Amino acid sequence: MRKIFNQLRKYPAINAVVRSLLLKLKTFVDRAIRYWPVSGVVQFRFEDLILKLYSEADDALTSKLYYQKKWEYDILQWFSFFCKESNVIIDAGANVGLFSLIAIKTNSSAEVHAFEPNPNNIDRLKVNVKLNEGEGHIKIQSYALADAEGEVQFYLPSDKRISDISSVYKGHTRAFNDFEHTALSVRAVSLDSFFATRSRKIDLVKIDVELNELYVLKGMKQILYKDRPVVFCEIFNDVIKRKQNPNLQAEIREGYAEEVSDLLKEMDYFFYSITHDGLIEVPDFYYSPMSSMYLLLPKRLEQKHYMYKERHIVEKQL
Repeated sequence: MRKIFNQLRKYPAINAVVRSLLLKLKTFVDRAIRYWPVSGVVQFRFEDLILKLYSEADDALTSKLYYQKKWEYDILQWFSFFCKESNVIIDAGANVGLFSLIAIKTNSSAEVHAFEPNPNNIDRLKVNVKLNEGEGHIKIQSYALADAEGEVQFYLPSDKRISDISSVYKGHTRAFNDFEHTALSVRAVSLDSFFATRSRKIDLVKIDVELNELYVLKGMKQILYKDRPVVFCEIFNDVIKRKQNPNLQAEIREGYAEEVSDLLKEMDYFFYSITHDGLIEVPDFYYSPMSSMYLLLPKRLEQKHYMYKERHIVEKQL
């Protein structure tokens, strides 16, 4: 029965009929993401933008966007706003391309570098870029990002499914997925070395690399120092993560979040938590007990809190 069910949900026409019914039954939305994921091409509306995303009933991110509508809306709002005046944008941990696509939809003249080491995700990223006519704007870079060049072990699904949680940490990857994983050796580069001969300033960076953010930031210290980009970065509170997932005790040394904080303070960056109520300045990354996307700014804002409608006041200060 399960095999028949899994096959049925992969047919785009059948999938579309059932998921539209599930969408109307709000109490089933969370279950629908897991048991009836999106198959086929769907449109995702964000403010006045329209994005197309493709799935084969194997992409949790696309399903969340379809069913939940406002998924990570606050983060996407701020990111889109900063894209408008950014000429060169880095999307570190591009997955299937959501942030890269929002970048070019918001600013058609932007040059976007989408870094994604998972080969399954790269194949889907290419499909989504083509669906949104972004081939001339988004440059797909199939590297893991680190603090130096070399090879890293990357954990991803054993089959070809899309994984929204793939990491260099085995325990972290397995904690979010109930299927079999395999280790893949992938090429790693630092952003400083990759862009060493660039002629254009990097304006905006988004980092979502599943507990590897410290090493991505270490590998872009020259960019932070010289270009002073605005940075969106998911930063984990390692104290809570260790309690949730004891396997991380052997993989990540204690004080991880403090190391991230110290590095950024050394670069004269200031931290703002992105909440439903706007930006809130925080002294460290223990503000949220869970993982969180922070806005890292190269200048301290005049106030500790700004609502989204005050975004232009924020812009004038940077």
